[in-house]
Amino acid sequence: MAQSSPNRLYGRHNLMKYTLLAAGLMASTAVSADAFVDSEFALDRPAPEAKPEVQEPEVEAYQRTRYNREFIFAGAWTNLEGDTHLSSELGGAMAPNWDRDFEIDLSARFEHDIPLLPNVKVSYYSFDDESGYGMDNVVPGYNYLSNEADVYELSAYYRVFNGEWFRFDLGASFRSFEGRFNWNDGHRWDHGSYSEQFVAPYVASYFYVPHTNVNLYLEYNGIGGDSSYSDFSAGVAYRMNPDSAFRITLFGGYRAIEAELTDMSGYVGAELDSLEYDFNGMFAGLQLAF
Repeated sequence: MAQSSPNRLYGRHNLMKYTLLAAGLMASTAVSADAFVDSEFALDRPAPEAKPEVQEPEVEAYQRTRYNREFIFAGAWTNLEGDTHLSSELGGAMAPNWDRDFEIDLSARFEHDIPLLPNVKVSYYSFDDESGYGMDNVVPGYNYLSNEADVYELSAYYRVFNGEWFRFDLGASFRSFEGRFNWNDGHRWDHGSYSEQFVAPYVASYFYVPHTNVNLYLEYNGIGGDSSYSDFSAGVAYRMNPDSAFRITLFGGYRAIEAELTDMSGYVGAELDSLEYDFNGMFAGLQLAF
């Protein structure tokens, strides 16, 4: 077999080396050309379509007025008319000609979104009754009577339903009637007091009129029995600045209060066995929330 000469082997080796170099150069040139085309002519290519942004639906002003956490303070001026009945073991029942003066009705609420914990409302109102003379047939020997009453309430409730236009609250109320009587027989004064407490269901509903700052509402709490009471309100409210951090609301409506109190053990010089209230009329007020 013929042997290859060194020069011939050396030539083949150089040929293979140059072939590989040429192939690498061609590959590098192709990559550079692609990069050049991409950089020089990128502006001529249409840009990829941008995906439309998903925007939250706009919340209108009348929907932003029901906040999950807020303090609410309200004061109402009332004009309630009706009767106060005294029931005496000696003289039956009588409704004196009272001169009634209702004071302001105050309330405060804290509403939140903390799970399991109820919302809270506290309220207070008072009224003064002053009779004319001629009370002998109710309390023998006494011919003048004045009654001052303070009513305190604590309510705890949940938002059972809170829809877009309607809300329903359900809970319980603790109410305390604290009263004082002043008697006069023409020569001296006697004084007595009464105090009764109740635990009763609390119900409220709100209807938000679409596309307005107006809402209608109903509120009730009460309980029956030998001693009983009921308190019903129906009204309309107008939110003046629903987008503000400090919100003002005007409200007004109709209110009816009935109560029968049978714990008359605190009187001095009087033998009464029950006291009944029956008031109703209009009210108007101002509410601040933040």
